[in-house]
Amino acid sequence: MAIAHGSTDSAESGGTSSLDIASFTVTGTNKALVVRVAYKSAGAGAVNRVTWDKAGVGELLTMVGNEVGSSNSKASLFVLAAPTSKTAILTVDFTKSVRCVVGVSCYTGVHQTAPFRTASSADNTGNDDSPTVNVVALSTEMVIDSMCQVSAGPD
Repeated sequence: MAIAHGSTDSAESGGTSSLDIASFTVTGTNKALVVRVAYKSAGAGAVNRVTWDKAGVGELLTMVGNEVGSSNSKASLFVLAAPTSKTAILTVDFTKSVRCVVGVSCYTGVHQTAPFRTASSADNTGNDDSPTVNVVALSTEMVIDSMCQVSAGPD
């Protein structure tokens, strides 16, 4: 079975300690939720937890990777294999108020006990109109990326 993209949604905030993506639908077989979180936070600000259907079953996602860039920019990747099929709210809770962008995608055809091999990541910092990184992947693997860009302004 091949991996297929089902759906994607996103939300952003200029400053919040909890961000919801409402009415996201998960369907299909051998599915996984993948959540990308990009945020700016000075000091101890971090993602506290990511929850699928917090008001109902409350399934917690597992962090796959976390990168900290310059100027307090951070990007994190979370996954939940075999989430409950339904339309529900995805919630990202932070340890303090942060500026953030959150994206959630549902994939089908995903290995249910090991949706990711050992995570590899790459990062790059600097001022560039065309940011790039080199990622090692097999031809049969899918690469999921996330980027955090920091502009002038308060945390």
